[in-house]
Amino acid sequence: MEGQIETQSNEELQKLKGLLAISTVASQAKDLPDLWEPLFDKILDIMKVDAGTLLILEKNVLVRKVARNMSPAIWKEPPIPLGSKGISSKVAMTRKPAIYHDLSHAEIASAVVAKDFHSLITVPMVARDQVLGVMSIFARAQREFTKEDLDYFMSVSNQAALAVLAIQSSKLLLVNQRRIKELEALYQVSRSITTLFNFEETLYSLVAIIANLFKADKCAIALFDKATNNLIIKPPTFGLRDDQAGSLTVASDQGIGGRAFCKGIPVVLNVIDKETGEILQKADLSHIQSMAAVPLRSRSQSLGVLYVFSERPKNFTLENINLLNILASTISVVIGNARLFQETEEIKTRDEAILESMAEGVYATNRDGKIILFNKSMEQMTGYPVTEAIGKNVKEIISFITKKGKTLDAQGLLQKVLQTLEIFEQRDDFYLLNREQETIPISAVVAPLKGAEGAATGSIVVCRDITKQLEAEEMKRQLINIATHELRAPITGIKGYLEMILDGETGQIPKETSDMLKEISQINQRLANLVDDLLNVGRIEEGRIEVKPAAFEYNPLISQTIGEMTIQAKNKGLQLIFTPTGSNMIFADKEKTREVLINLLSNAIKYTTKGEVKVEISRNNKEVLTIISDTGIGMSQEEQSHLFEKFYRARNETTRSVPGTGLGLWIVREILRLQKGNIKVESQKGVGTKVSFTLPIAGAKATV
Repeated sequence: MEGQIETQSNEELQKLKGLLAISTVASQAKDLPDLWEPLFDKILDIMKVDAGTLLILEKNVLVRKVARNMSPAIWKEPPIPLGSKGISSKVAMTRKPAIYHDLSHAEIASAVVAKDFHSLITVPMVARDQVLGVMSIFARAQREFTKEDLDYFMSVSNQAALAVLAIQSSKLLLVNQRRIKELEALYQVSRSITTLFNFEETLYSLVAIIANLFKADKCAIALFDKATNNLIIKPPTFGLRDDQAGSLTVASDQGIGGRAFCKGIPVVLNVIDKETGEILQKADLSHIQSMAAVPLRSRSQSLGVLYVFSERPKNFTLENINLLNILASTISVVIGNARLFQETEEIKTRDEAILESMAEGVYATNRDGKIILFNKSMEQMTGYPVTEAIGKNVKEIISFITKKGKTLDAQGLLQKVLQTLEIFEQRDDFYLLNREQETIPISAVVAPLKGAEGAATGSIVVCRDITKQLEAEEMKRQLINIATHELRAPITGIKGYLEMILDGETGQIPKETSDMLKEISQINQRLANLVDDLLNVGRIEEGRIEVKPAAFEYNPLISQTIGEMTIQAKNKGLQLIFTPTGSNMIFADKEKTREVLINLLSNAIKYTTKGEVKVEISRNNKEVLTIISDTGIGMSQEEQSHLFEKFYRARNETTRSVPGTGLGLWIVREILRLQKGNIKVESQKGVGTKVSFTLPIAGAKATV
């Protein structure tokens, strides 16, 4: 009896020693991988079993962490989701242990366990009412596990669960401590950025914070210089003399800094290599034992490198580098913003200098019509100083009027721009009224100011004083009038004398002489046409041209004009086509309309070498549309854009020999405008031209 009691006491003592050994293993483990295998070595020895395994619960899935004395095939088996079939899932779900003396009658999820083992105990790992996983032990031969075996294994499982929870809590504490340290560093950095407005002071504060945070001895920022392709350390630095900073200049692909800059990742030397040692020695920094270089990047642009130096070896950990990366990003933002601010200031200074040196007056308004820009020339034109104009509503400072004295609202120009988002020009009979109520003739270009999303945020107006231009044009006009009037008399005289000679009134002349005189007569006629055109231009510009509108049938005028042009068309082998349809009563000046038709038909014939010239008419309840189309040489878009400019003629090999003054179409447009008509030209080079113009019908009279 005594021997039996002694044996039982020895067994209990061994189990207590086993629990103490397991507790020691658990307390000495610093990480979970350090716990698993030593723990199971003790369990297998104490429980006298053949094998064991442990599964940890991760996101509702049991993941195997250790398998002692089991087939390698066990590691190929997938994790076990909670709720699936099998003993481990059931134990984790119910939190109740399971004992099987004969596995042949059990539902086993693992093929390895079903094949290799006969008996098992599986227990849940529970700590603080939380299931952390399950533990299992196995016997290859049949074994009757007792309640004492189960209770002891449960005790072991509880100790293991507490160890797992302690290690996880310790790791979480370390993570939280590291995050608090990072947040404190970021707070200090943010405080430096928000409280210091000087760029150099801000950078010095940042490098000092970094040096103190990482127990470093020196810290500096090297910026990339595009001109030299070098990484150059510039003030401010922490702990470095100017000569040391200068000696640390390296090419952007050399040294630890070059590696960090080119690869875009932090580089740490906890033991200084030979190349870096030589660079440090030149800078009188041979006492540096470890250092880090972190790239500085902003908006996908490499700015340079952050250097941190320490006189202690192995000063930088992985956590240090992660935090350094975060702080380097903040420094990059500071540097990037400083550069952007500098560039913006340079652009602003340049733009201000351009605006102030412009001869044109420039002002800008916001959407509400308040003046936000007012240059020196605008001051001089209006008489309002910029200090008085800025912030005022535009209609308090700017006034426009027409030649007839009609006021044009400056606020109206703004509204037009905001609605159309288009650039437009105001030039005809447009005057600026200055502070002294004096009128200044101007041409104005108005354009929308657009925000980042393309919406109009205001307007900008450029006003050019055209006083001198108008004076020059007036002098030119007077000169042309004088010249044309003086030319008209001799041209008429030459024409009369030529006609007398050609008619034989001075005697018989040889044919050769007659041909030459006819050529001279044609030249004289062209000169007479030019004089007439110039006189017409002068009359139109001075408002002296007289228009006498009346109702008349339009079709006969077209037929008559075509009849006059028939010989000119036949000489070139062209067909003139017009098919009258119905009655077309118009209200216009008959003679001025004849001039329009002659000019346009003459142009069509002159610039058509083969084919036809066709006249077509259509009408609506307000106007008659006349279309003159040809199969001539046509015009480019560039040529069409200048078509109604005075003296403009297309210059190319085809048109060089065609006579003309370049005034005809301008005169045509002005005559039509005086009669409330419009003109439009459509042309395609090598295909032909279509000119269309309108005149009011007799039933829709207008004052002309």
